[in-house]
Amino acid sequence: MTSLKVGDLVELRAGTGTVGTVLDVVESHPRWLLVDWHTPPNTCINLLLENEEFLTLATGDARERQRRGRTTCHCE
Repeated sequence: MTSLKVGDLVELRAGTGTVGTVLDVVESHPRWLLVDWHTPPNTCINLLLENEEFLTLATGDARERQRRGRTTCHCE
């Protein structure tokens, strides 16, 4: 697994379309990342600490969806 770093565009799970930007990294085991999820305004809290094991580097498809603004929030 490639270690994610500040500035990387990440997905919650590959292919979900839930895309965010890594803002900070907490070095521990497991590593935790502060992610700014790209969601519509006023939908849910965008900044969340995420376990690196559940994230993946965003693919080309996810980057294109993010550019077009078609990411959706999967908040409950």
